[in-house]
Amino acid sequence: MDTDASSSSYDALVRENRELIGRTVTRLEKPPTALEFARDWLARNVPFVCAGAIETWNARDGRWDTREGLERALGGADAFVGGVNRTPNGRADAVYYRRRGSSGGVMIGGDDHGDLDVELVDADRFDASVPLFLEPESSGETRVGEFLDSLEPTNERRVDKVGNGASVVSYLSEQNDNLRTRPALRGMFEDIGEVDFAAETFAREPDAVNLWIGDEASTTSWHKDYYENIYSVI
Repeated sequence: MDTDASSSSYDALVRENRELIGRTVTRLEKPPTALEFARDWLARNVPFVCAGAIETWNARDGRWDTREGLERALGGADAFVGGVNRTPNGRADAVYYRRRGSSGGVMIGGDDHGDLDVELVDADRFDASVPLFLEPESSGETRVGEFLDSLEPTNERRVDKVGNGASVVSYLSEQNDNLRTRPALRGMFEDIGEVDFAAETFAREPDAVNLWIGDEASTTSWHKDYYENIYSVI
């Protein structure tokens, strides 16, 4: 491959992308109309942040703001939720690089996030120069109380949780319409509503409604989704 030609093509692509989309993300202080959303944002395929779009949702009245309220909305401490992912540092679905540790074991390094001491099946088959894509450990079914305990700042496993000091970072990040299909989450579904400008524009129900619960240690790697996504932060 001609490195110079490849670099030139990449530079041209970046320049064109910035000309079309821009370098900043616009913040709207009030929701757009359906026409404005379709014309100014959806058609151009550019993101924006919007204030005030979900103020009428029951979930915005404070009922999820406390541990007790969140536990109640999730069906109680002994109810089960699925899709709780666990990682040593909050970086799920992330790229790491393999290298040998000082004791001969396998170490996985990820930029400035420290090394992870992990066990790989047939580790000797992996070329140290080839990056590895690592998925998180999935817990299956987890009790609500146990999951919320893992998010508490006072939890001894969460001291120095950002970086390589944590032993477990938990993140409820199941896909596949979990808010409408998981029995334990159906009560929470009743506490949300529609995003009016999107509902009017698409004129159909969302293909999926997902609930994710995490904290500042959970990190999403750079990626591309092939859906129009509306994220509501509570």
